[in-house]
Amino acid sequence: ILPAIRSRPGVVALSSVREENLELLDAVPNGSCYRPQLNMLLAESMWMILQDRGQSATPGWREAYEQSNGLMLEYLHIVTTGNRLETTIFDQVSRRRREHRDLQLRILRICSLSASAGGLTDISLLSSLLGVEQEDLQRALVRLPDEHLLIQLAGGSIGGLHDLRSLAISTASHAVPPPLLDETAGLVLQCVVVEDLSRVASHLIAKGTIGTE
Repeated sequence: ILPAIRSRPGVVALSSVREENLELLDAVPNGSCYRPQLNMLLAESMWMILQDRGQSATPGWREAYEQSNGLMLEYLHIVTTGNRLETTIFDQVSRRRREHRDLQLRILRICSLSASAGGLTDISLLSSLLGVEQEDLQRALVRLPDEHLLIQLAGGSIGGLHDLRSLAISTASHAVPPPLLDETAGLVLQCVVVEDLSRVASHLIAKGTIGTE
């Protein structure tokens, strides 16, 4: 698309990118990046739009704004569902524990930690690592995208919808050990796609999730 746009004067392309994929902008030398910052004016205007559409679950915007700590995704989740993102995620993970959906939990622990570090998980490597047949993995994956926990991408990889959501999933899925977070981190490095390995390893080391040795 970019070569076609460059050949047509006066055409401006607008797109969005996740925070963990900002390095993709290096391929757009003449582009500029705008990060919307959540403030009171923006919070109120977004709530009014959602209210007019019948999509707001809160009677006002101010409490949700104060609870969101300046995080756009958190704010939108609160005003559209009435709950904090971490509460919703914790309930989804806890339900899987109660229903003994252990394979789904194993997938969530690995893929969410990888996604929170900006990485994609290779489905084939994940299947081999978990010691399950691809059909069993496929069945386990059916519900996760539907509940906005993970997203299955073209090319045989699994990613997260947003780094904040992925972090909440990782936190909730490790709330009751085993395994410990550093144990999952070791598994992440075994099945992250090759292109993301360096970035994910650097992130996990910087966060103290794994050591440097």
